[in-house]
Parts: sequence; C-alpha cells; structure tokens
Amino acid sequence: MSVSVEGSTVQDRRAWSRITLIGVILSLSLFVVLVGILFWFTGVNFRESPSEGNTPEQKLRELQAADRTSLSSYGWIDRPKGVVRLPIDRAMTLLVEETNTEEPVKSVPPQEQNPQP
Repeated sequence: MSVSVEGSTVQDRRAWSRITLIGVILSLSLFVVLVGILFWFTGVNFRESPSEGNTPEQKLRELQAADRTSLSSYGWIDRPKGVVRLPIDRAMTLLVEETNTEEPVKSVPPQEQNPQP
C-alpha cells in the first residue's frame, strides 16, 4: 500500500512540474505579446531620430512667439463685424478708463408688494 502511495506521489510531482512549466511558458508568452502590442500601438520607433525643427521644444517656442506677437500688436479678428485685436496693455488701459467713467448705479428701492383685491 505504501508503494502505491509513493508511486502516485512521484507521478503527481511530474504532472505538477509539467503544468507549472506550461503555465510559466504561457505567462511569459502573454507578457511578450502584450508588450509588443503596447509598442506597436504607441508608435515607439527607436531607430527614428527627431529631425531639425520638428522637436517639441521648437514647436513650443514657435507657439509662444506667435502668442507674444498677437498680444502685442493690432489686427483684425472679424473685419465685417468691426472686431479688432488690441495690444494687451492698451486693452487694459481702455478697460480702466471705461470703468472709471461709468456713472454709479443708483440703488432702486424694492417695490412694495400689495396684494391685489
């Protein structure tokens, strides 16, 4: 009886090691496939070097220069409607002048609520 128990234990260990080996191989294969899909979808290309003028830093500098130009110059936004772009300093000055010249709003007493007969 002890022989059969020991024999089945050896067979169980062999079966367990095969199942473990297959599980490890499948897990590693799945990991490699997922990493490959990740690189494929994100478009990572290690052989490609950035060309001159197309770097994100260069694009940011160009965008900031365009912003500075639009904030410091006059121009049309919508000519048919008469909407213009002013330099930011001039627009702030006009806003302060406009705010200071407005007449103060007089408070109006609330109307008495008389129930109608």
